[in-house]
Parts: sequence; structure tokens; C-alpha cells
Amino acid sequence: MKISAFVLGLIGGLIALSYGVIGYGLGSIPTPSQHATASAFIRILSLVIPIMSLTGAGMVLSKTRVGAYLMGGAACLLMLSLGLNFFTLTPVILLGVAAFLGFMESRQETEEQSSSLFQRKPRKKILLFKKTSKQKLPLGDDFFKD
Repeated sequence: MKISAFVLGLIGGLIALSYGVIGYGLGSIPTPSQHATASAFIRILSLVIPIMSLTGAGMVLSKTRVGAYLMGGAACLLMLSLGLNFFTLTPVILLGVAAFLGFMESRQETEEQSSSLFQRKPRKKILLFKKTSKQKLPLGDDFFKD
């Protein structure tokens, strides 16, 4: 599941990157009805969302839960900033499925760790003293022989 989350997140992140480049270019064109802050906000979001999605796709291999949070956050931000339409449907679904797979993998990892905590491990033998060639036992060596 880690590999499929990585691949889906990478594809969704690259599509979001292409939309981010287009959004950055369109956000720099001022219109009379927009304020400068709205266009700056669109330009910042068009850079942050693809970076979040690609970073999450890369992190899902080592830290699955953090990568899944990043990809899920990128999918939500992409949907909130551009809306859910024909163009944003592909990266939102890919990033959402990748985040879901990452969460499922992290859940499996925590279940495996918790089940290994409750398994009974064999105890080590504790030796109170070691017999060496120089050391004499208090009862003599003949006591232990049959």
C-alpha cells in the first residue's frame, strides 16, 4: 500500500503542479475587480499545494501518517481553492485515494506494533554465579556429579 500511495500521490502532485504553474501565471494578471492581496493569495496557494502533495508523496514511504496528512491536506486545499470541477477532479481524487491508502498503511503498522507488544517473549536464564576453573563451589565438585 505504501508504493501505491506513493505513485498515486506523485501523479496527483505532478498534475497539481501543472495546475499550479497555470494558476501562478493567471494569478499574476491583474484585473480591475481583484485586489492585490487576492492575486497574491492565489499565487501562494498555487505554489504551496503542489509542494505539499509532492512532499507528502515522498514522505509516505518513511513516515506514512505524516505523508497521508500532507496529501489529504493538499487535496482539501485544492478543492477549497479551485472548487470541484472537471479540471480539479483528477488531482483531488488521486491525492485523496493516496492519503486514504497512507492512513490504512499506518493503521496496519500500529496494529502490528501493538500486537508485538503483547506477545510473550522467552525469558533469559539468570545465573547468580558462574563457575570458572579457579572458583570452588562451597559444597565441593563431587556434589554435582551423579
